[in-house]
Amino acid sequence: MTLTLEIKPEVQGELASQAAARGMDVLAYAAALLEQAIHLPNKKLVEAKRQRFTAEGKRERIAKSLSALNQPPSIRLTADEWRQIVEDPDLEDQFS
Repeated sequence: MTLTLEIKPEVQGELASQAAARGMDVLAYAAALLEQAIHLPNKKLVEAKRQRFTAEGKRERIAKSLSALNQPPSIRLTADEWRQIVEDPDLEDQFS
């Protein structure tokens, strides 16, 4: 599909800049952004949900989830400890 868009020069410049930063062609990058914005369903995930989350046992799953949500937090951190965790720029890298 071919799509023609009128965008502001500053948007075009930022799009080109972000594409270059990712080593991508600006048109390919724009297409990728559109695809992300559409949120196409992941076929494997949809099928897994269909198989796993059937009507049978739904009430029990909901009750179990609500029970878990209503439990007191098991992690006790000070406000400063939470702040350090949230502001750690390398946190994601530690778990990938």
